[in-house]
Amino acid sequence: MNIGDKVRFTHGKEQGVIRRKIDERTFEVEIEDGFLIPILKNEIVLIASDEAKKFNPSTKPTNEETIISPTDGVFISFEAFNDRIYSLLMVNDTNDTILYTINEKHNLVYKGITSGTLSPRNFTKITEYKLNEFESWPELYIQWLTYANGITVHKAPLEKKLKFTAATFHKSKKHSKLINRSTFLFQIDRDAIKIEPSKILDQIDEHMSSPTIMAYSKPTDEIDLHIEKLVKDHKDIQPHEMLYIQIDYFEKSLENAIASGMEKIIFIHGTGNGTLRNEIHKRLSKNKLIKYFKDAQKEKFGYGATLVQLV
Repeated sequence: MNIGDKVRFTHGKEQGVIRRKIDERTFEVEIEDGFLIPILKNEIVLIASDEAKKFNPSTKPTNEETIISPTDGVFISFEAFNDRIYSLLMVNDTNDTILYTINEKHNLVYKGITSGTLSPRNFTKITEYKLNEFESWPELYIQWLTYANGITVHKAPLEKKLKFTAATFHKSKKHSKLINRSTFLFQIDRDAIKIEPSKILDQIDEHMSSPTIMAYSKPTDEIDLHIEKLVKDHKDIQPHEMLYIQIDYFEKSLENAIASGMEKIIFIHGTGNGTLRNEIHKRLSKNKLIKYFKDAQKEKFGYGATLVQLV
C-alpha cells in the first residue's frame, strides 16, 4: 500500500485515502468527513479499481483530460476527495527540498495557514475547501525557497499569488504521475516572482538618498469605521480581522488629516463591546500631534464617536 491509495476498513464501513505512513505497521487514513485516523495496516484493504471509480471518479483520466501532468516543478493541486470537499495539496516534483509558507488573503489581511518542508518528489495535504463555496475561496499567497545537498547553483526565494476562477480551474484537470491520480494542477514556479534581497536593499537605499514629496488626500470631517462602510462583503471576516481593517483605516485617515493641515476630525466607531474605541483612544494618547480627544456630540453619537483636535 502507498500514500494516496483508496482503502476500506475491514472492521467498519469507513473508507478513505492513505495520507501518511506512521511506521511499518500503521498508516494515517483520511476518511470522507476529513478526519485523519491512525489504523493498522492489517485492518485496511485496497479498494478495487472498478469500485474506486465510484468512490472517486477522478482517479483515472478520461479522454477529455490531459493524460500526464508536467514534471520537474512546484505545484498546487486540488484533489476531489468527494463531491463536496476538495483537498489542497503542495506538490514538489523536483530534486530539491523546498521550505514553504502558505497564506490566505481575506479582504485586506493575510491569514497564515501553514509552513513546512517538503522533500523531493513528494506532496503533502495543506487544507481543504468546500466546493459549494468556490466563489469565496481566498487568494493564496505562497513563498518558498529550495535546498539541495552538495554543490548547486543559487536559486532565489520565490513567491506566487493564486486566485481561482471557474473557467481556469476546471481546465486544469490533469493526471499526475507523482500523485498517481487526476487532480486540478497548477504549476507555480514557472512564472513565480523572485525575491531578491539585494534588490530590495538597493531600492531602500535609493529611496532614502533621494527625497520624495508624499501625496496626501484630505479626508472628510467624519470617518465612519463601521466594517460595512469599509468592506463590501464582510460576512465571513473574523472579529480580529475586522479590528485590523478598522484600525488600519483609522491610522491612514488620521495621518492624512494631520498631513493636510486639518484642525479636527471625528471617528465614528460605534459602541459595541468597546474594543475598537479603546484601541483608538490608546493610539491617540501616544500621538504627540494630538492636542486632545473626547467623545463627540453625545446627543448624536452617544459614546460611539471620538472627536480628535489636532495640534
